[in-house]
Amino acid sequence: MKKGIEKGERRATLNHVRNLMEKMKLDVFQAFDVLGIPESDRGHYLKDLQND
Repeated sequence: MKKGIEKGERRATLNHVRNLMEKMKLDVFQAFDVLGIPESDRGHYLKDLQND
């Protein structure tokens, strides 16, 4: 169950990143900064964004 929650949170964060990029015209790194995504997690999100 914990894995499912983590997956849902990750998916929601990816949606937030995409929305900031689209609506605010931010690049991916600016969106990460706005959302406070730690440097250590950004590689995972970048990979997920590229696979979509």
